[in-house]
Amino acid sequence: MHLQTLKNTLEDFAHKKFTYAYHSDEYSRFLLRQKIRKPTRLSELKSTPFRHHLDRPNLKDRLRGSGDGKIHPQQLHRWASPSNEENLWFNLSLGKWGCHNHLCSYHQTSRGGWNLVLRLNFSSQHNHPFSRLLGLDARDSFEFDSHPIDQKGLTLAWTRIDYDPKSKEVLVEEIQSDWVREVRSDLEHLEELDHATRRELTDHHHWNGDQLLLRLKRYHDQLLNPYRKQWKDAMLTSTLWFLVKKMGFRKVFFHSHESQAAYKDFGYRQHPPRSLYRDLPLRFGFKATHDRPSFLKWDRRIEERSSHRRQRGSSQILKKIEEEELAKSKTPMYVLNF
Repeated sequence: MHLQTLKNTLEDFAHKKFTYAYHSDEYSRFLLRQKIRKPTRLSELKSTPFRHHLDRPNLKDRLRGSGDGKIHPQQLHRWASPSNEENLWFNLSLGKWGCHNHLCSYHQTSRGGWNLVLRLNFSSQHNHPFSRLLGLDARDSFEFDSHPIDQKGLTLAWTRIDYDPKSKEVLVEEIQSDWVREVRSDLEHLEELDHATRRELTDHHHWNGDQLLLRLKRYHDQLLNPYRKQWKDAMLTSTLWFLVKKMGFRKVFFHSHESQAAYKDFGYRQHPPRSLYRDLPLRFGFKATHDRPSFLKWDRRIEERSSHRRQRGSSQILKKIEEEELAKSKTPMYVLNF
Protein backbone atom coordinates (compact mmCIF):
# COMPACT_ATOMS: atom_id res chain seq x y z
CA MET A 1 0.00 0.00 0.00
CA HIS A 2 1.04 3.62 -0.21
CA LEU A 3 3.04 4.90 2.75
CA GLN A 4 0.53 7.65 3.50
CA THR A 5 -2.29 5.12 3.80
CA LEU A 6 -0.24 3.20 6.33
CA LYS A 7 0.71 6.36 8.24
CA ASN A 8 -2.97 7.29 8.54
CA THR A 9 -3.73 3.91 10.14
CA LEU A 10 -0.78 4.12 12.53
CA GLU A 11 -1.85 7.62 13.58
CA ASP A 12 -5.41 6.42 14.21
CA PHE A 13 -4.16 3.80 16.67
CA ALA A 14 -1.10 5.66 18.00
CA HIS A 15 -2.46 6.16 21.51
CA LYS A 16 -4.38 2.92 21.87
CA LYS A 17 -3.09 -0.18 23.64
CA PHE A 18 -4.49 -3.63 23.02
CA THR A 19 -4.26 -6.54 25.44
CA TYR A 20 -5.33 -9.86 24.01
CA ALA A 21 -6.12 -13.13 25.82
CA TYR A 22 -6.04 -16.43 23.99
CA HIS A 23 -6.87 -19.96 25.07
CA SER A 24 -7.49 -23.23 23.28
CA ASP A 25 -10.32 -23.02 20.72
CA GLU A 26 -10.74 -19.27 21.12
CA TYR A 27 -10.47 -19.00 17.35
CA SER A 28 -13.62 -21.13 16.96
CA ARG A 29 -15.56 -19.05 19.47
CA PHE A 30 -14.53 -15.82 17.77
CA LEU A 31 -15.44 -17.01 14.28
CA LEU A 32 -18.81 -18.40 15.35
CA ARG A 33 -19.59 -15.19 17.22
CA GLN A 34 -19.09 -13.19 14.02
CA LYS A 35 -21.49 -15.51 12.19
CA ILE A 36 -24.17 -15.78 14.84
CA ARG A 37 -25.85 -12.42 15.41
CA LYS A 38 -29.25 -13.84 16.34
CA PRO A 39 -30.50 -17.26 17.57
CA THR A 40 -29.46 -19.69 14.83
CA ARG A 41 -30.37 -23.32 14.30
CA LEU A 42 -27.50 -25.81 14.29
CA SER A 43 -28.73 -27.17 10.97
CA GLU A 44 -28.17 -23.77 9.34
CA LEU A 45 -24.54 -23.69 10.48
CA LYS A 46 -23.78 -27.19 9.25
CA SER A 47 -23.90 -25.97 5.65
CA THR A 48 -21.41 -23.12 6.22
CA PRO A 49 -17.58 -22.96 6.44
CA PHE A 50 -18.02 -22.58 10.21
CA ARG A 51 -19.57 -26.01 10.80
CA HIS A 52 -16.41 -27.77 12.03
CA HIS A 53 -15.99 -25.21 14.83
CA LEU A 54 -19.08 -26.65 16.54
CA ASP A 55 -17.13 -29.76 17.53
CA ARG A 56 -14.26 -27.99 19.29
CA PRO A 57 -13.89 -29.42 22.84
CA ASN A 58 -14.03 -26.09 24.69
CA LEU A 59 -17.17 -25.05 22.84
CA LYS A 60 -19.30 -28.17 23.12
CA ASP A 61 -20.30 -27.65 26.74
CA ARG A 62 -21.09 -24.00 26.18
CA LEU A 63 -23.33 -24.78 23.23
CA ARG A 64 -25.42 -27.33 25.10
CA GLY A 65 -28.52 -26.61 27.09
CA SER A 66 -30.34 -23.96 25.09
CA GLY A 67 -33.29 -26.38 24.77
CA ASP A 68 -34.56 -25.02 21.46
CA GLY A 69 -31.99 -26.48 19.07
CA LYS A 70 -30.48 -23.05 18.49
CA ILE A 71 -27.22 -21.32 19.33
CA HIS A 72 -27.70 -17.93 20.96
CA PRO A 73 -25.17 -15.09 20.68
CA GLN A 74 -24.81 -14.85 24.46
CA GLN A 75 -23.50 -18.43 24.53
CA LEU A 76 -20.51 -17.21 22.56
CA HIS A 77 -19.61 -14.17 24.62
CA ARG A 78 -15.93 -14.05 25.43
CA TRP A 79 -15.28 -16.05 28.57
CA ALA A 80 -11.58 -15.29 28.98
CA SER A 81 -10.80 -13.68 32.34
CA PRO A 82 -7.67 -12.84 34.33
CA SER A 83 -8.43 -15.69 36.71
CA ASN A 84 -8.48 -18.28 33.93
CA GLU A 85 -5.12 -20.02 34.16
CA GLU A 86 -5.44 -21.34 30.62
CA ASN A 87 -5.37 -17.85 29.13
CA LEU A 88 -2.24 -16.73 27.34
CA TRP A 89 -2.01 -12.96 27.64
CA PHE A 90 -0.44 -10.81 24.93
CA ASN A 91 0.17 -7.19 24.10
CA LEU A 92 -0.56 -6.23 20.50
CA SER A 93 1.45 -3.54 18.74
CA LEU A 94 1.50 -2.07 15.24
CA GLY A 95 4.38 -1.28 12.92
CA LYS A 96 5.31 -0.90 9.28
CA TRP A 97 7.28 -2.97 6.80
CA GLY A 98 8.30 -2.30 3.23
CA CYS A 99 10.23 0.18 1.11
CA HIS A 100 9.76 2.96 -1.42
CA ASN A 101 11.34 0.93 -4.21
CA HIS A 102 8.81 -1.15 -6.17
CA LEU A 103 11.49 -3.80 -6.76
CA CYS A 104 12.55 -4.17 -3.12
CA SER A 105 12.29 -7.98 -3.13
CA TYR A 106 13.80 -8.49 0.34
CA HIS A 107 10.58 -7.28 1.95
CA GLN A 108 8.54 -9.92 0.11
CA THR A 109 5.42 -7.85 -0.42
CA SER A 110 2.96 -8.89 -3.11
CA ARG A 111 3.03 -5.42 -4.60
CA GLY A 112 5.40 -2.50 -4.24
CA GLY A 113 5.04 -0.35 -1.14
CA TRP A 114 4.27 -1.04 2.48
CA ASN A 115 2.55 -3.49 4.84
CA LEU A 116 0.95 -2.95 8.21
CA VAL A 117 2.52 -5.19 10.86
CA LEU A 118 0.49 -6.58 13.75
CA ARG A 119 2.75 -8.03 16.43
CA LEU A 120 1.80 -10.58 19.08
CA ASN A 121 4.05 -9.66 21.98
CA PHE A 122 4.54 -11.66 25.17
CA SER A 123 3.12 -10.12 28.34
CA SER A 124 4.56 -10.15 31.85
CA GLN A 125 2.91 -13.57 32.25
CA HIS A 126 5.78 -14.89 30.14
CA ASN A 127 8.44 -12.20 30.51
CA HIS A 128 8.95 -12.36 34.28
CA PRO A 129 9.66 -16.13 34.50
CA PHE A 130 11.61 -15.93 31.22
CA SER A 131 13.86 -13.27 32.72
CA ARG A 132 14.49 -15.34 35.83
CA LEU A 133 15.25 -18.45 33.82
CA LEU A 134 17.39 -17.15 30.94
CA GLY A 135 17.70 -13.39 31.40
CA LEU A 136 15.94 -10.80 29.22
CA ASP A 137 19.05 -10.38 27.08
CA ALA A 138 18.53 -13.95 25.83
CA ARG A 139 15.99 -12.40 23.45
CA ASP A 140 18.92 -11.50 21.19
CA SER A 141 19.25 -15.20 20.33
CA PHE A 142 15.59 -15.59 19.37
CA GLU A 143 14.87 -12.38 17.44
CA PHE A 144 16.25 -10.58 14.39
CA ASP A 145 16.44 -6.80 14.30
CA SER A 146 16.06 -6.96 10.53
CA HIS A 147 12.55 -8.39 10.98
CA PRO A 148 9.46 -6.39 12.06
CA ILE A 149 9.73 -7.12 15.79
CA ASP A 150 8.80 -4.77 18.62
CA GLN A 151 11.97 -3.24 20.05
CA LYS A 152 10.20 -2.43 23.31
CA GLY A 153 8.67 -5.87 23.87
CA LEU A 154 9.36 -9.52 23.18
CA THR A 155 7.65 -10.53 19.94
CA LEU A 156 6.32 -14.06 19.71
CA ALA A 157 4.93 -13.65 16.17
CA TRP A 158 3.59 -11.16 13.67
CA THR A 159 1.38 -10.83 10.62
CA ARG A 160 1.99 -8.53 7.67
CA ILE A 161 -1.13 -7.04 6.15
CA ASP A 162 -1.90 -5.19 2.91
CA TYR A 163 -5.24 -3.45 2.36
CA ASP A 164 -7.18 -0.88 0.38
CA PRO A 165 -9.40 1.36 2.54
CA LYS A 166 -11.52 2.31 -0.51
CA SER A 167 -12.43 -1.22 -1.62
CA LYS A 168 -12.41 -2.49 2.00
CA GLU A 169 -10.31 -5.49 0.95
CA VAL A 170 -7.45 -6.87 2.97
CA LEU A 171 -4.76 -9.49 2.41
CA VAL A 172 -2.83 -11.37 5.08
CA GLU A 173 0.61 -11.33 3.46
CA GLU A 174 2.59 -13.27 6.04
CA ILE A 175 2.37 -14.96 9.41
CA GLN A 176 5.64 -15.81 11.11
CA SER A 177 7.42 -16.54 14.39
CA ASP A 178 11.19 -16.33 14.67
CA TRP A 179 11.02 -16.91 18.41
CA VAL A 180 9.61 -20.43 18.36
CA ARG A 181 11.92 -21.55 15.56
CA GLU A 182 15.09 -20.08 17.07
CA VAL A 183 14.50 -21.47 20.57
CA ARG A 184 14.11 -24.92 19.06
CA SER A 185 17.20 -24.43 16.88
CA ASP A 186 19.38 -23.34 19.82
CA LEU A 187 18.17 -26.25 21.92
CA GLU A 188 18.90 -28.77 19.16
CA HIS A 189 22.36 -27.28 18.67
CA LEU A 190 23.26 -27.66 22.36
CA GLU A 191 21.88 -31.21 22.48
CA GLU A 192 24.01 -32.22 19.49
CA LEU A 193 27.25 -31.13 21.18
CA ASP A 194 29.15 -33.73 23.17
CA HIS A 195 29.44 -33.27 26.91
CA ALA A 196 33.08 -32.10 26.86
CA THR A 197 32.38 -29.41 24.26
CA ARG A 198 29.36 -28.13 26.16
CA ARG A 199 31.37 -27.89 29.36
CA GLU A 200 33.81 -25.54 27.64
CA LEU A 201 31.08 -23.14 26.58
CA THR A 202 30.50 -20.13 28.82
CA ASP A 203 28.03 -17.28 28.43
CA HIS A 204 27.94 -13.86 30.13
CA HIS A 205 25.93 -15.36 33.04
CA HIS A 206 28.92 -17.66 33.64
CA TRP A 207 26.78 -20.70 32.88
CA ASN A 208 28.57 -23.50 31.09
CA GLY A 209 26.92 -25.31 28.19
CA ASP A 210 25.40 -28.01 30.39
CA GLN A 211 23.77 -25.45 32.65
CA LEU A 212 22.49 -23.45 29.71
CA LEU A 213 21.10 -26.61 28.11
CA LEU A 214 19.14 -27.45 31.26
CA ARG A 215 17.71 -23.94 31.48
CA LEU A 216 16.86 -23.75 27.79
CA LYS A 217 15.23 -27.19 27.82
CA ARG A 218 13.16 -26.24 30.83
CA TYR A 219 12.09 -23.05 29.06
CA HIS A 220 11.24 -24.87 25.82
CA ASP A 221 9.38 -27.77 27.42
CA GLN A 222 7.53 -25.88 30.16
CA LEU A 223 7.19 -22.10 29.94
CA LEU A 224 7.18 -21.84 26.13
CA ASN A 225 5.19 -25.03 25.58
CA PRO A 226 1.65 -23.57 25.44
CA TYR A 227 2.87 -20.75 23.22
CA ARG A 228 4.59 -23.20 20.86
CA LYS A 229 1.35 -25.12 20.50
CA GLN A 230 -0.97 -22.17 20.03
CA TRP A 231 0.99 -19.30 18.48
CA LYS A 232 -0.42 -19.82 14.96
CA ASP A 233 -4.03 -19.85 16.15
CA ALA A 234 -3.43 -16.94 18.54
CA MET A 235 -1.73 -14.86 15.86
CA LEU A 236 -4.36 -15.39 13.19
CA THR A 237 -7.29 -14.98 15.61
CA SER A 238 -5.92 -11.70 16.96
CA THR A 239 -5.31 -10.55 13.39
CA LEU A 240 -8.90 -11.28 12.34
CA TRP A 241 -10.17 -9.66 15.54
CA PHE A 242 -8.21 -6.51 14.77
CA LEU A 243 -9.16 -6.40 11.09
CA VAL A 244 -12.87 -7.04 11.69
CA LYS A 245 -13.54 -5.33 15.02
CA LYS A 246 -11.08 -2.44 14.92
CA MET A 247 -10.66 -1.70 11.21
CA GLY A 248 -14.06 -2.78 9.89
CA PHE A 249 -13.01 -5.21 7.17
CA ARG A 250 -15.52 -7.90 6.20
CA LYS A 251 -13.59 -9.72 3.47
CA VAL A 252 -10.17 -11.13 4.27
CA PHE A 253 -7.85 -12.76 1.75
CA PHE A 254 -5.01 -15.07 2.78
CA HIS A 255 -2.10 -16.21 0.64
CA SER A 256 -1.85 -19.86 -0.35
CA HIS A 257 1.50 -21.59 -0.61
CA GLU A 258 1.22 -21.28 -4.40
CA SER A 259 0.23 -17.61 -4.50
CA GLN A 260 3.02 -16.71 -2.06
CA ALA A 261 5.57 -18.21 -4.43
CA ALA A 262 3.96 -16.53 -7.45
CA TYR A 263 3.70 -13.00 -6.10
CA LYS A 264 6.88 -12.81 -4.04
CA ASP A 265 10.52 -13.08 -4.99
CA PHE A 266 11.88 -15.59 -2.49
CA GLY A 267 15.10 -15.96 -4.46
CA TYR A 268 17.50 -18.16 -2.51
CA ARG A 269 15.37 -17.95 0.64
CA GLN A 270 13.51 -20.97 1.91
CA HIS A 271 9.80 -20.99 1.16
CA PRO A 272 7.49 -20.86 4.19
CA PRO A 273 5.92 -24.13 5.41
CA ARG A 274 2.74 -25.31 3.74
CA SER A 275 1.07 -25.72 7.14
CA LEU A 276 0.95 -21.94 7.53
CA TYR A 277 -0.49 -21.23 4.10
CA ARG A 278 -2.81 -24.20 3.65
CA ASP A 279 -3.67 -26.05 6.86
CA LEU A 280 -4.07 -22.92 9.00
CA PRO A 281 -6.48 -20.95 6.77
CA LEU A 282 -8.52 -24.06 5.98
CA ARG A 283 -8.90 -24.84 9.68
CA PHE A 284 -10.22 -21.31 10.22
CA GLY A 285 -12.82 -21.75 7.49
CA PHE A 286 -11.14 -19.88 4.64
CA LYS A 287 -12.20 -21.09 1.19
CA ALA A 288 -9.97 -21.55 -1.84
CA THR A 289 -10.64 -18.98 -4.54
CA HIS A 290 -9.23 -17.53 -7.75
CA ASP A 291 -10.61 -14.16 -6.79
CA ARG A 292 -8.17 -11.44 -5.74
CA PRO A 293 -8.16 -8.21 -3.80
CA SER A 294 -8.66 -5.52 -6.42
CA PHE A 295 -5.12 -4.25 -5.89
CA LEU A 296 -3.76 -7.63 -7.01
CA LYS A 297 -6.00 -8.27 -10.01
CA TRP A 298 -3.99 -8.97 -13.12
CA ASP A 299 -5.20 -6.06 -15.31
CA ARG A 300 -4.44 -3.49 -12.61
CA ARG A 301 -1.01 -5.00 -11.94
CA ILE A 302 -0.20 -5.06 -15.66
CA GLU A 303 -1.10 -1.38 -15.85
CA GLU A 304 1.04 -0.51 -12.81
CA ARG A 305 4.04 -2.56 -13.85
CA SER A 306 4.05 -1.53 -17.49
CA SER A 307 3.29 2.20 -17.17
CA HIS A 308 6.94 3.19 -16.72
CA ARG A 309 8.01 0.89 -19.57
CA ARG A 310 5.75 2.27 -22.28
CA GLN A 311 7.82 5.34 -22.92
CA ARG A 312 10.65 3.07 -24.00
CA GLY A 313 8.39 1.13 -26.35
CA SER A 314 9.66 -2.19 -25.01
CA SER A 315 6.97 -4.49 -26.44
CA GLN A 316 8.81 -7.67 -25.44
CA ILE A 317 9.00 -6.56 -21.83
CA LEU A 318 5.32 -5.60 -21.85
CA LYS A 319 4.36 -8.98 -23.24
CA LYS A 320 6.44 -10.72 -20.55
CA ILE A 321 4.71 -8.67 -17.83
CA GLU A 322 1.31 -9.68 -19.18
CA GLU A 323 2.28 -13.36 -19.23
CA GLU A 324 3.64 -13.21 -15.69
CA GLU A 325 0.56 -11.50 -14.27
CA LEU A 326 -1.85 -13.83 -16.05
CA ALA A 327 0.04 -16.82 -14.62
CA LYS A 328 -0.14 -15.33 -11.11
CA SER A 329 -3.88 -14.76 -11.47
CA LYS A 330 -4.39 -18.50 -11.93
CA THR A 331 -2.86 -19.46 -8.58
CA PRO A 332 -5.38 -20.06 -5.77
CA MET A 333 -5.74 -17.89 -2.69
CA TYR A 334 -8.02 -18.18 0.33
CA VAL A 335 -10.86 -15.89 1.35
CA LEU A 336 -13.10 -15.57 4.40
CA ASN A 337 -16.20 -13.36 4.48
CA PHE A 338 -17.59 -11.99 7.73
